[in-house]
Amino acid sequence: MSNKGNHTHAPHHPTFPLCEDIPASGGGLLLFLLSLGVYWQASQQEKAHARLQQQALLLHASLQEAVTLPDRNLQRALTEKTRQLDLAFSQQAASWPAGMLTDWQALKVQWGSDTPAQSAGSTTASMAAAQALQQSCLQFAGQMQAAEQAAGLQASLAFGSMLLLAGGMLLYLLLFMHRQLLRPLAQLSEQLHHLAAGTEGDTPRLYGATKALQQQLAQYQAQLKQLSQQAALVGDGSLRLSQADVANTGLLGKAMLGIQDKMHQFFLDEQRRSWSSKGVEQFARLLREHNQDIESLSKTLISQLVPFVDANQGGIFVLEEEDSGHAVLNLQAAYAWGRHKFLNKTIEIGEGLVGQVAQDRELVLITDVPEDYIQIGSGLGRARPRCILLLPLLTNEQFMGVIELAAFRVFEQHELDFLHKLAENIASTLSSLKTSTQTRWLLEKANAANAHLQAQEEELRQNTEELMATQEAMQKKEMELSGLFASIDYSLFTAAFDLQGQLCEANTRLQQLTRQSLEGLQHTTLWQLLHQQGWGQPEWEALWQRLLAGEPQNLECQLAANSTCWLSASFTPVLNQRGRVSKIMMLATDTSERKQAELTYIAQAEEIIRHEEKLRLYTAELEKLQASLSGKLEDARLEMQRQIEEIAAEKAKNEAILEGCVDGVVSFGEDGVIDFFNKAAEDIWQGTRQQIIGRSIREFIPLQIVYQSHEPQAFYLKDGVQRCLDIRTEVPITGMGGHELEALLTLTRVRVNGAYMFTAFVQKVAVELF
Repeated sequence: MSNKGNHTHAPHHPTFPLCEDIPASGGGLLLFLLSLGVYWQASQQEKAHARLQQQALLLHASLQEAVTLPDRNLQRALTEKTRQLDLAFSQQAASWPAGMLTDWQALKVQWGSDTPAQSAGSTTASMAAAQALQQSCLQFAGQMQAAEQAAGLQASLAFGSMLLLAGGMLLYLLLFMHRQLLRPLAQLSEQLHHLAAGTEGDTPRLYGATKALQQQLAQYQAQLKQLSQQAALVGDGSLRLSQADVANTGLLGKAMLGIQDKMHQFFLDEQRRSWSSKGVEQFARLLREHNQDIESLSKTLISQLVPFVDANQGGIFVLEEEDSGHAVLNLQAAYAWGRHKFLNKTIEIGEGLVGQVAQDRELVLITDVPEDYIQIGSGLGRARPRCILLLPLLTNEQFMGVIELAAFRVFEQHELDFLHKLAENIASTLSSLKTSTQTRWLLEKANAANAHLQAQEEELRQNTEELMATQEAMQKKEMELSGLFASIDYSLFTAAFDLQGQLCEANTRLQQLTRQSLEGLQHTTLWQLLHQQGWGQPEWEALWQRLLAGEPQNLECQLAANSTCWLSASFTPVLNQRGRVSKIMMLATDTSERKQAELTYIAQAEEIIRHEEKLRLYTAELEKLQASLSGKLEDARLEMQRQIEEIAAEKAKNEAILEGCVDGVVSFGEDGVIDFFNKAAEDIWQGTRQQIIGRSIREFIPLQIVYQSHEPQAFYLKDGVQRCLDIRTEVPITGMGGHELEALLTLTRVRVNGAYMFTAFVQKVAVELF
């Protein structure tokens, strides 16, 4: 933009007409120069007259010397003097009077006609000529002296005139400099001072040599005023200067063009920074207010992002895992999306441009869009976009999704930088939202597992009580059996044989009967211990095979070591848990006296048989009960150990999950006492869990626990109003140092073992884009 009042002028160079302002100085200078000329001429004449006077006196002395020369050398001396005097007269011939030159010529002729025998004194003519010439020299010397004095006087007068003229001219020059130079220059200096300070002073009346300077200064001041006005317009961006506008302003105009370019760049950068700051504030607020659900966050985000960056289409793809664990990209939200593209909501990693961006995790900017890639349509028509931007959502090397934008223009670098930073914050919010969702799901699963474990604990408690009742019954049964075994051991001979028929156990009565210790009886076979009349080895082997087959046997026989001792023995196979014979039990009575009293023996035998049968039943029942109880006890012990291990593993897993949660997790009971505090909560409150666990939750979060329908409820108090915290709510919290922080808080409640526990998920409000 240029001003209409500006015109182009040719460069004007200032002139300084000194002489036209000092008319009187010209005459004085002329008189000074004239006096200087007179003085110089008089000085030269004085010097010439002095030199001629000196030469005339020298000629007079030379003539006097020539007149008085001795006779013997007269001819030779005259010749030498004549040559010298002739040289002196010839060099200054124009300065000598004509009479002197005539007299010299006559004298020279006279000296040339004289013979050597004659003397100068005897030659009257020569003497008269020499005296006349000497007299002429003296007269000429006197004339030159008078002329020298006159020239000296003239030079003195001229020098005095010069001094007077010089003094007057110096005084006049000083007055002129004060009036024409110093005072105007002081006024110019004051005017320049006002000009440098940016103020306008009174314009003085200038004249003489500084008049041209004042004109140039006024022109410069006008140009500076014009440039200052233009600079103000350039400063607020309402004026654009061109080369023609500053053609007559020199370096200042060029500087104005440079300032204009820098101001334009500054306004452009400031506009971009303002745009970025507005985007930071707008999307930071959006990410804080819509962080409950990924789908609603995606719809709100893409609906505001596309118009904000002046795009025309957009979509956001979020990385999700299917039930099989396979990761895919799902289109969560779109803006002005075509129906044919919107149908394809799931994209594999590496499939198409979106899948390739997910695989490479790098930004893709396409400015040469293929014809069949996408069309942006409206009610009036459709067109292909000029630019496609695919932006990966990354936070701490973790990929969360892809944003795709299409526009009719190419995105600028500052817009790409803003979108890159915004993508990091979007990815961070999506990661936190996924983590919070997963944490809530894991917490619900943990609560369900805790409820299941409580049911299992109750069932295990009942089983334990039943097991204890069974153990008590077994102990009672064992006491009865122990009494029975003690009675049997006291009244009968008992022994046990292994599967090879060798004795491995024997009671005290049998040892006393055989008069051998247990060590002595061990490895004694059944057929070595007993004797049956008429039996050989085959009969004993047949008996033993029947016993191994599980068939009880009765035998009346003699003791092999004492033939007078008769025994009535009952052999019973003992089965193990697998139902196989593990050993053979022998119960025997001494029947020696029966031989003496048969009836008594028969009664005793019947009694023994009954005892044996009862003992066998008791033994079988005892062994069966023992096997059953052993199995139940082992199964109950293994089940209890497995359940305890599962409870411990589930508890450790839940604590590890809560400890690794990015949100701060704080757990407390109905009384408000904190009993769990994870690592993220330590970072938020800037304190250790040892400092916080055991303290009241009200010291850190403004909560109130009240009972409604015999159940505790936790509320957030704000301005005396209770607010429920079942959804993420922004509340103030108090750090360890007493400073207040803003945080997003979600509160859950669960009942464990008849008591209620509260868990708070806290996220510090701090979104930094730049």
